[in-house]
Amino acid sequence: MAVLKCKSCGAPLNVGGNEQVVECIYCGLQQTFPRPDDDFKLQMFNQANDLRRQFDFDGAKSFLQAIISRFPEEPEAYWNVCLCKYGIMYVEDQQTLKQIPTFYRMIPQSILSDADYLKACQYAGAASWKYEEEAKQIEKLQRKILDLTNNEEPYDIFICYKKTDLDSGALTEDSKIASQIYMKLIENNYRVFWAERSLPPGCEYEPYIYSALATAKIMLVLSTDKRHFEAPWVKNEWIRYLDMMSRESDKTIITCYKNISPEDIPSNLRSLQALNMNDMLFSSDLLERIQKKLPKNKKDLDTESLFNAFKSFQNANQANAPQSSQSKEISFENGVYTGEAIAGKPHGQGTHFLANGDKYEGSWNVGKMHGQGTFTYHNGDFWTGEWNNGNAWNGNGKYYHTTQSNALTCQEGTLKNGMLSGNGKIYINGKLSREGFFSDGKLNGHGTAYVKGHTCTGEFKDGQPWNAKGVYPLTEIDKAIYNGTWTNGAPNGPGTIEFIEKSEKIDGTFYNGLNGTVCWIYDDGRRYEGEMRNGMLSGQGIMLSNDGNLIYRGEYANNLPNGYGVRFVNEYERYEGGFCDGLFSGQGTYYYQQGYWTGEWYEGKRWNGQGLLIHPNGNTFNGYIANGVATGRGVLQFTDGSRFDGDFYNDNYYNGTVYNAHNQIIGVYVNGEVQQAERTFEQRIIDTALGMFKF
Repeated sequence: MAVLKCKSCGAPLNVGGNEQVVECIYCGLQQTFPRPDDDFKLQMFNQANDLRRQFDFDGAKSFLQAIISRFPEEPEAYWNVCLCKYGIMYVEDQQTLKQIPTFYRMIPQSILSDADYLKACQYAGAASWKYEEEAKQIEKLQRKILDLTNNEEPYDIFICYKKTDLDSGALTEDSKIASQIYMKLIENNYRVFWAERSLPPGCEYEPYIYSALATAKIMLVLSTDKRHFEAPWVKNEWIRYLDMMSRESDKTIITCYKNISPEDIPSNLRSLQALNMNDMLFSSDLLERIQKKLPKNKKDLDTESLFNAFKSFQNANQANAPQSSQSKEISFENGVYTGEAIAGKPHGQGTHFLANGDKYEGSWNVGKMHGQGTFTYHNGDFWTGEWNNGNAWNGNGKYYHTTQSNALTCQEGTLKNGMLSGNGKIYINGKLSREGFFSDGKLNGHGTAYVKGHTCTGEFKDGQPWNAKGVYPLTEIDKAIYNGTWTNGAPNGPGTIEFIEKSEKIDGTFYNGLNGTVCWIYDDGRRYEGEMRNGMLSGQGIMLSNDGNLIYRGEYANNLPNGYGVRFVNEYERYEGGFCDGLFSGQGTYYYQQGYWTGEWYEGKRWNGQGLLIHPNGNTFNGYIANGVATGRGVLQFTDGSRFDGDFYNDNYYNGTVYNAHNQIIGVYVNGEVQQAERTFEQRIIDTALGMFKF
């Protein structure tokens, strides 16, 4: 069963028994959790929460809607949809040190009247109290933000900084710089939000922060330590302001850094304005940029739009019920529509439930899907993004698809005929897999591939690295990745090949593909050093054992000894000669501690030739072998001094004489038959076949 993760910090939750609410032992957040009755559902929840923690609320919401399409009575899915709609994240309160909700979006409607919240309570049963408690906390926060926005004078500038040191708890240099900048800006008649001065004593942090973020036209992000950018409240503030900037063109961020490299600035801030506080002209440059954005004769900032945005919230909150609307239900041949309509046609916001189980939820224009919307297919796939007169396959959006192996893929960006064409990204199970310029759904042009925690960046062609550098799967070797440089689509230069399912590695210098000189270390400790051609051992090479002893030296082809080579069996024995597919083959000589055999070999066996064979028990054979068996002239000598001297046929005595240790004749063979022999020796001959020499 999949391990559930905390909504706030992502740590594993210890869920067991009949609990309906669990507390994260890492961050302390008390939270509800989905019913643990389906492993795939739990994986989908984890992926949705991963996206939400990355501030991709729309992507997370799409996952959750897919869960609802499969599990329509799962209360946690509806509640998490609410969290995404309102952009709720949890952060440790600086006063109480408890996890509290913060807004990344402001919806002009009380959460207590939200349809998804009401469904969560409906299906939660006895656990509904926790949803009600959290919703009331969020609604209370909405009220306070509304009151502050309507009653407080708007801010010009918001100073974002880390107050105390991460290690010692002392005031940071950022805090001292913030104080100096605050005083300078106040002298220039700007209204500045600096938490140290602007927050009333003992107040709740969040409503004041959101109100200040919403009204300020400039955010200054100060940092003298790259870690400060990622501090919880610091990141919380600049991430939210970035989101507001995406909707309000008159907002600006200026990053002010000191004693760190520009490369240490987070990538989503790096592309904006930045000033080095070590520069002598820093103060004048900063003031000049602020004055360009907010001239001295600036008019008071207009808060009317914010006030209007909250009117519906006030009205809804008074009755604690949904606002009245012109919602209608319209029946079609292929399903039912519920939502806003005009002249009997869907127009505005609404949902179309199709008879085959598909569903569209979003914006309509005179009967056609138009604007932002989500289409969920009955198989669980869904598209969320832009629609144009009923057509979603051409435009900006996200398409989610579950593969046969239950991997959830997401294509995000500009789609043409259902495939990425232009700038885009591909996610697999919530993790970024590809980003860059696409055509026909594949990277074509500059891009980056993410593989097993590594990256490959450069020019791609038909989804494969063309002129790039980094880590990418190989097509020539099954289940292996290459770390190095590609030139014209082929590995070139120093590089490393690692296998995914076994602990083997190949280091080498490659040219025009997997050709070159390599060192291949096998999972059993053996090591090959030599030539490689087309991804296979080919050419001259050596094989060493796991303790460094030489096993083989010679020619290779198709990953095996082929051609002439020497096989070292142990410190006393070796084979020198021909090989075929790793086996002794052709002409070769096998050297024993005492003796040898030379001749023709076939499939690893002595086949045709002559030699001296000495058995471990001391018996020896000196003679000929044909087709793998003793045939022809030979002598079989026994340890007691007796011997057979004559012709063999098919591993048997044929024509010859048997002598005892005193060189006396004790037996004669003619055409395989014993003509005369001592009884005891005759029986021993039967018991000692030449097969003993097939070692």
